[in-house]
Amino acid sequence: MKRTCLLGALLLALLPGPSRAAEDTWWAVTWSASTPVGATRNYLKNVSWLGFTLEGRRPVGPSTTVGLSTGWTTFDDKAWRIQEVGESTFTGTQFRYLNAFPLLAGVHHHLPTGSSAELVLGANVGAWWVERRTDLGLYALS
Repeated sequence: MKRTCLLGALLLALLPGPSRAAEDTWWAVTWSASTPVGATRNYLKNVSWLGFTLEGRRPVGPSTTVGLSTGWTTFDDKAWRIQEVGESTFTGTQFRYLNAFPLLAGVHHHLPTGSSAELVLGANVGAWWVERRTDLGLYALS
């Protein structure tokens, strides 16, 4: 698992960032680190360095673009814990995993700044598929 994630991160690092493949289409591949917060922080403690996003946008007006975004972020953690599930209690070293896959549609408005920099305001809506798994010995809770 770690070897596959490391290979994926290496391949992503070699890909170019934002680019215009055609005059009217914009593509970006980004690599990101993530920190668990809220209820996720109670489940996992480690920062994830394994995340990427693929995004494509197309203009629909002089300063407005629409597009799709997808990606993958994965977290893992290893620790000795006590886990209660229903009336059962499991004690031992747990391996915890969380994988998140978004599929989002977005609208962005590009504001001119008078320089080569550009201010962009946007919003995305969509769905996330999240898989959470805990491995303890021969058992896996998903």
